[in-house]
Amino acid sequence: MFELLQKSDDLQKYQGCFGRWLVAIDGTQYFGSQKIHCPQCTTRVVNGCTHYSHVLVAPVIVAPGENRVIALEPEFVQPQDGCEKQDCELLTASNHS
Repeated sequence: MFELLQKSDDLQKYQGCFGRWLVAIDGTQYFGSQKIHCPQCTTRVVNGCTHYSHVLVAPVIVAPGENRVIALEPEFVQPQDGCEKQDCELLTASNHS
């Protein structure tokens, strides 16, 4: 879809300096449970209870003066194979204790 927009004139009004686009990024949780989960769930432990959720990062192209945005493909946050952390976590000294 983005390639089709690029070929049309619709994206030109979203281009800023040097022909670049401004992308705003937001994250959201769209599922949460303490019981239901799958291998793709993000997990966090709060007060000894494990919380499972699905999380995604949603980028959109924005431009000053435009009242609409152009949604780009979201990126799903998932546990990584062979890692002690999930995509959304920073590996710090406290993760190893």
